[in-house]
Amino acid sequence: MNPAIEDFKKQVVPRLPDFFYDVGAAKYLVKQSDGGNAREWVKLSDMQMNRVLASCGVRTTKAKDEDMPPSARILCDATMNSERTVHYSGSLAGYHEGLHRMGGTRILVVDSPRIIKPSPGNWDTIKAVVEGLLGGNDGVQLPYFYGWLKLSVIALRQGEMRGAPALAFCGPKDCGKTFLQNYLITDCLGGRSAKPYLFMSGGTTFNADLFGAEHLCMGDEDPSTDLRSRRKFGAFLKLFVAEEIQQLHAKGVDARTARPFWRVTLSLNDEPENVLVLPPIDKSLRDKLMLFDARPFSWPMPCTLPDEKAKFLQQFRSELPAFIHWLIHDYKIDDALLDRRFTISCYRSPRIMSYLTEVSPEFRLAELIRLCFLVEPDGTKASPDKKSYLNADIIRSAVDLEHGLTSEDSPVRFEARNLLGGGKIATYLRRLHDLFPKHVFRLRTSKERLWCIRRIDAMIDSFNTDIGAAEDQMDDGAYGDL
Repeated sequence: MNPAIEDFKKQVVPRLPDFFYDVGAAKYLVKQSDGGNAREWVKLSDMQMNRVLASCGVRTTKAKDEDMPPSARILCDATMNSERTVHYSGSLAGYHEGLHRMGGTRILVVDSPRIIKPSPGNWDTIKAVVEGLLGGNDGVQLPYFYGWLKLSVIALRQGEMRGAPALAFCGPKDCGKTFLQNYLITDCLGGRSAKPYLFMSGGTTFNADLFGAEHLCMGDEDPSTDLRSRRKFGAFLKLFVAEEIQQLHAKGVDARTARPFWRVTLSLNDEPENVLVLPPIDKSLRDKLMLFDARPFSWPMPCTLPDEKAKFLQQFRSELPAFIHWLIHDYKIDDALLDRRFTISCYRSPRIMSYLTEVSPEFRLAELIRLCFLVEPDGTKASPDKKSYLNADIIRSAVDLEHGLTSEDSPVRFEARNLLGGGKIATYLRRLHDLFPKHVFRLRTSKERLWCIRRIDAMIDSFNTDIGAAEDQMDDGAYGDL
């Protein structure tokens, strides 16, 4: 052993790779490189990291006068250095590669969304698809879709983690709604998508894969149509749309919180039984979910055979820079469509809404009240307990209404008992009040609190057009005191 060579080795400072220590995973994170071109981050064990250091010229054996090898000293110092340790590492929707701090949590984001550079040009193919699919009903849906996508594209590029309504595309099988999700929305919003339904349905408690995608996309998962499952589905939509801080739970590590950029879309066939997987559109969900009619259209290029599909997709994607340029720089959103909280107000297709409202428990309650307490239009079934049909007000307490609906002489007692078990009538009356405050409202006397149900036929009719439309049919004015 030449002493001069050994002294020289000690003076040489090895060039170490860029690395961090992931506290949660108990792994080292090293950035691969090839000829100076950075690739991806890889997780390494202690032994693997020692080999990397050895390849960089770091001694991995202990000298007589050392308490540990230089390689072990480097790794030990890294684990104790807050600038070298992270609590979580992985993809994070809306964030570019690098170290990010969120409150007291340090997150190493290992990759970036793919941002398409805008460029002026022709986007006729994209226009034919979007406006062919969503341009029905005189194009009333298009400003909402273009506005939603414009604001989302800008928010992603500016790093704004603000939520936006979820979109539901309802249309016939193979009409193009899934294509719109996969090749327009996903590519415009970072090029990454994830399927949240397994997490939403309770199939897993781990959701780290969702945090790696800007677009949470649902399609043919075949969820349940029972009311409990639909309300649970709605609760998750509200969570994804409205909550900025989300719990990130990866397998094998402690849960953390993060602020992802998420946009949620779902596509479903438009038969009533398929539409009924959607949650009831109550007051809490009304500004968080758009419902679009998707219609069959003539595709702008042949796309039946595999090679035709490949050529069409190539043409479609080649127009994305021009489309995004138009969306960002040229398209103007009507001020009336802007929403303070969720960037843009919600469009709801009357056809899809009619499917949902006709099976809602509050709509069913209104129908049962009409059948039980009011005479028929032809004047039959009159009784001293029933009021005249036209302009009738039903004024009763919630308890009296439930008793009347479920009593032995009620013509709707069996349906009412199934609907109103567990004291649900007060909940459904409050929902009717939220939807139709001029038709259903509270009254107070010195002795009790009552509900007034006014012009129930007008209210039921408006269910099938647009929620709240019944208000336009009634005169403003004070209601009489009891």
